[in-house]
Amino acid sequence: MLPRYHIGPGFAAFLLLAAACATRPPAPDVGFVSPRLRSLDSPTVAVLPFDNKAGFLGAEHLVADEVNLRIGMTNRFRMIERLRVKELYREQDFDPRRVEDTTAARIGRMLGAQLVILGTVTDYKVADRPPEVPLDAFPVLAPAETPEAIAISIVANTVTALVAFLSMRQPHAEVGITMRMVESETGEILWQARNHYRGDDPLLVKRRPRNEWDRLRKDVTLLTSVLASDMVETMK
Repeated sequence: MLPRYHIGPGFAAFLLLAAACATRPPAPDVGFVSPRLRSLDSPTVAVLPFDNKAGFLGAEHLVADEVNLRIGMTNRFRMIERLRVKELYREQDFDPRRVEDTTAARIGRMLGAQLVILGTVTDYKVADRPPEVPLDAFPVLAPAETPEAIAISIVANTVTALVAFLSMRQPHAEVGITMRMVESETGEILWQARNHYRGDDPLLVKRRPRNEWDRLRKDVTLLTSVLASDMVETMK
């Protein structure tokens, strides 16, 4: 008879965590690629102005320019100049926040592009910002009426403030992007992806050269470049 071993709850939790981490992909992009995209031979692509929901002024331009660069670097597409796209938007008074797939397809035809990229910047945070306090650091305390309850409330608030101070996280660069590719002639979505990167994510850091680790935490421009490159890779 084989000997029996007792597995404690702590060790069991460790095994579950290890198993969960082992199943997570190194670059967890969420993407869709139509077989039709792979059949196109050097199609012309226009990256349209992005919508900015991140609240960081100018983030839509920085991200769209980086995406345009990364798509061009694949050597699989012929890129429409960004200046032409911006001029058309200005002439036609298009609003990136209100451009849907049908409108995007029409813009693509006006530009002579077979494909257009629409995108949204969902998050864009620089590392040089005040430390963050987790939202759950402050519990909801019941109103106090009696002296004993007031004293308990004071102690609870003091402890809560201490916990909040100790829970403050050192800010790191963060960026989130959603994108989709629309065929100008048909209006069909041929590719879409979304992701959010934080500069201190262990899954991200271990995929990059060691000399980038500190920069990924601090430099949102580098982090944007890495995220845009990873998302464009899913087109393949």
